[in-house]
Amino acid sequence: MTYAGSIYDTTLDRSYEYDNVGRLVISHSGAEARAHAYSGQWGTMDGPYSQGYDYDVWGNVTHKYGWGGEVQGGSPGVSTDINYAYTSNRRNGFSYDAAGNLTNDLGQTFTYDATGQQATASYSGYSLQQSYDGNGLRVKKSDNGMVTYYLRSTILGGQVVAEITGSGALQRSYIYLGEQLLALNQSGYYYWVHEDPVTKSKRVLNQWQTLVSTIELDPWGADTNRSSNGAFQPKKFTSYERDTNGTDEAMFRRYNRWQSRFDQPDPYEGSYDFANPQSFNRYAYVQGDPVNFVDPKGLVESWNFCSAQFSSCAGTGGGGYTGTPFDSGRYLYGGDEGPTSEFTAQGLARSESIRTTGYDPAFDRYWGDTTVTRSDPYGNVLSTQTLHNASQYQLVIAALAAADLLQFVNGAITAHGSGSSFYVTFNFASDRESRAQVMAILQNTKISNSGVFGRGHMKAVGATSGREFADFRSTNGVFGRSLEVAINTRSFAGYADVDRYNLYGGLAPASAHIFLELLPHMIRRLFGGK
Repeated sequence: MTYAGSIYDTTLDRSYEYDNVGRLVISHSGAEARAHAYSGQWGTMDGPYSQGYDYDVWGNVTHKYGWGGEVQGGSPGVSTDINYAYTSNRRNGFSYDAAGNLTNDLGQTFTYDATGQQATASYSGYSLQQSYDGNGLRVKKSDNGMVTYYLRSTILGGQVVAEITGSGALQRSYIYLGEQLLALNQSGYYYWVHEDPVTKSKRVLNQWQTLVSTIELDPWGADTNRSSNGAFQPKKFTSYERDTNGTDEAMFRRYNRWQSRFDQPDPYEGSYDFANPQSFNRYAYVQGDPVNFVDPKGLVESWNFCSAQFSSCAGTGGGGYTGTPFDSGRYLYGGDEGPTSEFTAQGLARSESIRTTGYDPAFDRYWGDTTVTRSDPYGNVLSTQTLHNASQYQLVIAALAAADLLQFVNGAITAHGSGSSFYVTFNFASDRESRAQVMAILQNTKISNSGVFGRGHMKAVGATSGREFADFRSTNGVFGRSLEVAINTRSFAGYADVDRYNLYGGLAPASAHIFLELLPHMIRRLFGGK
């Protein structure tokens, strides 16, 4: 991800630049983000921060420069420098125990239990005491005398679902979609939580859609001057809970935004990657890329746009999206005005689409790797093509190629619509031999069936009656999901789309196609859409 633009407040735009091993080295906001990303028009500093970062060979942040945020300080045009030095991968001047846990950071003192979890944190006038269950998850804390018990869900991977006061009263409860926090109940009222997966910004709205809390952070989780009532709920940076002492509880260890790294080494041995030397730094946060990755449990980084935010995703993940500004505000939060019920529904639809199909409508991408298979009529695989972070257009073109139809397309292929209404139009070659081969492919019943719903596409191919129109859909997702091809049998104008749910894959996917793809498309057409 190199640029993220908000359609509600351009001063919150973000730009990102990385070094040759993928670590974040520069991040701007507001007008400077646009200057950095594409306009080149510098001089206006209206965003919450502008920062740069240097690293040593082990992936430790050695230098931060720029302005903005509670850690960096400074002000627009007045840069500050923060330098960090290390010996044996540990901060100079800090104290550590034999296991590598931070015991003193020149401001606080920390102790740990026998399992390596932080038991206490203290400084003059303050004390945090913590207790854990047999799985190493925090179940109780006394934050300067205020006791909180945590009720966690094993189904949700240990996420906190309720907080209970020391007297046994419900303090706060949480509602999730997979691992994504959707809402919370506090003081008897429900609040909706909207988080941008790129900037980690949050908006919390009450049940009347009034904005009650704004969280705007720098890339490493430090508050900026654009946050408002951020203490309304404790989950500030990604899914972490921020305690009063200013550090974050990350389930299996502690994260410290002031140092841009964890206070404890990674306890999970499975996070080593011998092909990536950066993974051997056991304190580094997501190997220096807090934009595209998160670490929801403090064990191993996850690709930000999939499992970390939306429970699970199709594909294998990895990488990010580099391109034009995207509609972050419309799908995730509504800026200072607060969202409407329309974009709230869009945000829920987006997360459900990613969870069930891997398709992200905000980016027009099937995140991760999508394999398009070319098979013979008997299902034997002849070849495969792997698309990484494929757009809908790329997927349709690959499916046409796998069906041996792309070679017969004459001229341009034009894209139309978006989301469930996306399709392409084109013209097949009009010579007799090409027509015969196209129809032989489409009419092979071992590969495709004629779809009864296809007449809705007659207009797209210029057909005026059913006699000059035919519609075909691949069976069993032979071409990767379900390829639909409609054709004007007189002019040989063509239409194609790839249904995210295979109409011929059984009752469940057929129903999903009808109710989640076909009907929304028909409704758009009724109201003048494409």
